Amino acid sequence: MSVQFIVGVGSGIKVQFTEAHGPDRDALGEGAVRKREAGAARARGAVGAGIDRRGPANPCPVTTVAPTPLEPLRRSLEHRAALWSLPELPDRVVLRVSTRLRSSLGSFRPRRGEITLAAWLLDASSELREEVLCHEAAHAAVHLLYGPAVRPHGAEWKDLMTKAGFKPRVRIPFAELPESRQRAITASRVWEHRCPVCHATRLARTRVTRWRCGRCRGWGRSGKLVIERVASPIAVDG
Repeated sequence: MSVQFIVGVGSGIKVQFTEAHGPDRDALGEGAVRKREAGAARARGAVGAGIDRRGPANPCPVTTVAPTPLEPLRRSLEHRAALWSLPELPDRVVLRVSTRLRSSLGSFRPRRGEITLAAWLLDASSELREEVLCHEAAHAAVHLLYGPAVRPHGAEWKDLMTKAGFKPRVRIPFAELPESRQRAITASRVWEHRCPVCHATRLARTRVTRWRCGRCRGWGRSGKLVIERVASPIAVDG
């Protein structure tokens, strides 16, 4: 009598073993039986090792995957999260870049859990790129810690920026932008309305002659403003 064993393997290989018993074993002879059992043992070892005895497998080409531009940003985000004792932050937000950001450097959308940076920041200085990422990451951290009730650039946000070693500023001076961005912004200058007394300023796309400085008007002064066309300091948030 012979008993057949079918072994299934995850790769789809099936090996059939036949073990002889009783009269069949005697008919085969001890030498033939031992030879068959030895072959079956070798086959079982091949299956356990995941080897296809039907022939050599075609070698798979080894490909090297280049790191994506967002990987350094992801590592930086993880570093900020650890600094703020908020290790779950990297898993709660998605990083992306966009070529559509013109008047701002980045944004954070709480409902999507999404941080978006201007695409040209990937070619900017690392200092500027890190500051903008930290700026938006701090928004995400404040949202996780305190919810939507707090002010976007309030004390909570400023505290996180300070802990990360950055000045909590909302606008980046024109001179700190790359030259390519300076040229693009220069083509679309804005009007600066500045009080010559207290130096309060207000920017606008058009020249508004009726504006006055409310603080100086309260002190009994005219509050008249000096109006000049200047390059706009770009906002970090849109």
